[in-house]
Amino acid sequence: KYLGVFSKESEYHKKVAYIWLYVTIGLSIVLVGILFWVSWDFTLNIAKFDTTPKIYAFLILKLFVLAIAIYVLQQSIRNYLANMHLFVLNKHREKSLEVFDAMIGVVKDSEIADQVLSYLAKSIFESGETGFFPGKDTSKDGPDLVQIFKDISKPK
Repeated sequence: KYLGVFSKESEYHKKVAYIWLYVTIGLSIVLVGILFWVSWDFTLNIAKFDTTPKIYAFLILKLFVLAIAIYVLQQSIRNYLANMHLFVLNKHREKSLEVFDAMIGVVKDSEIADQVLSYLAKSIFESGETGFFPGKDTSKDGPDLVQIFKDISKPK
């Protein structure tokens, strides 16, 4: 029942991420064009200025245009990374529910089923590293499979 929820969410974020990827590629091309335009315009007009403050003012104006283009490109990249992160998380949640469904069908002991359910909740709601946010703290990982089986096989 709930597999479809995570599947729909992951597909939605995948589509949005690809849209942001295409926007980022387009903005990168525009940024390269702006960079060439700024440098070409600067080389053509540098000889026309007779004082240093005029050169600095012209340079600051061109760099401001370039900074705005870089900022927009940076935001586009962040949107792409955020949506890909959400795509991977929702796909992971979908796979976790599939594994839970397979494992719960085999388990007959209610205590072990409760432990499987608690690890399922942990794997769904404690997201691990997806690789789409560089510099993020990687010390918080999902549950270890070996630790799960050690906990389940512990004598009570």
